[in-house]
Amino acid sequence: MTATKPARDGMKERAGALTAQEDRWAWADQGKCIGRADLFYNSDDESKVRRRRKEKQAKRLCETCPVKSRCQQHAMENRELYGVWGGLSENDRHRLAGRSRSG
Repeated sequence: MTATKPARDGMKERAGALTAQEDRWAWADQGKCIGRADLFYNSDDESKVRRRRKEKQAKRLCETCPVKSRCQQHAMENRELYGVWGGLSENDRHRLAGRSRSG
């Protein structure tokens, strides 16, 4: 386990350099979605009404997120297929990319 030290903003900071994988995702540590995967992803057995309600809640949380634009950029560059990313739903991202959803 890597040693940690308190950072100025109350977050814990790792001593030493980040690995390439950690650096690639470092922005996500500042997201308002931390600990809320249940809101940003749907399970197969959820009703359409429940999915839409969760999507609206997730988008509302994204509105004031400090990493919203970086999150959107990540989702578009990596063609994320599922979940709400940076306030964009699966359908929103497909539409922006000029693709149509199947299923």
